[in-house]
Formats: sequence, C-alpha cells, structure tokens
Amino acid sequence: MFSIRPAANSDVDAICEFDHIAQRNNRRRAFVGRSVAAGNCFIIEAHHQVVGYAVLEYSFYEQGFISMLYIHPEYRRQGAGMMLMQDLESICQTPKLFTSTNLSNLPRHGGQHCLDFTRTSRRSSTYGQNGRWKRV
Repeated sequence: MFSIRPAANSDVDAICEFDHIAQRNNRRRAFVGRSVAAGNCFIIEAHHQVVGYAVLEYSFYEQGFISMLYIHPEYRRQGAGMMLMQDLESICQTPKLFTSTNLSNLPRHGGQHCLDFTRTSRRSSTYGQNGRWKRV
C-alpha cells in the first residue's frame, strides 16, 4: 500500500497541503523547500498520493537526526510513520540516529519504543516539552 522515495521539488505543494503548520507558517514551508532541495526529505505515498514526509539530516553532532516526521491525519495509525522511520534508519549514514518528539505526542512515543529507540533526555522550554530519542 505504501511506497517511499526521496521528495522532489514538485512534492513541496502536496506536502504543505496536509501539513497544517506549513499551511499558515511560511518558515515551515521554507523548511520543507530547503529540505527537499538538499535531498534530506523523503515522502511516503499511498496510491500515488503523498501522505507523509520525514527529514533526515546530519546536523546533530554530525549524527543522523530525523528532524521532522509528519503523516497526513487520515493515514495515521496505519503503519506509515513506522515504515518511514524504518526506511530512514536503513539509509542513515551514521551509527547513531536521533529524533525529538513532543512529550504530548503519545502515538509517536509508542512507535519509537517499537523501533527500539531509547529516550535520552527530556527538556522543557517555552515551546513545550520535548523528549530526545536515539537508536544505537
């Protein structure tokens, strides 16, 4: 049902159509565009329609870092996020892979446990609480 591939410039609008933050925030839209242009953005499709995306960077102490994972609301809890995470893990070029998740995002925390990620830290800030996870 799902297929994964690197995002192309032609995918930016499709990504921003279902990312509710990108719909109203130009910085998020620019982040998506930069990530696609840099070759760091990967999409997951269902029936040739973009239903999710993730960004894999090497900006966190030069280790793999999934800075974004977003699945279209209609496709959540169907394995798309897990499949995308597993794909990124398989192509990660470093021995460690990190990600960060809001503590309130319980479904994502559950998925990270299933993928054997370990919580490495927890921090509070003006923007909410985040938990860092790593896979070694």
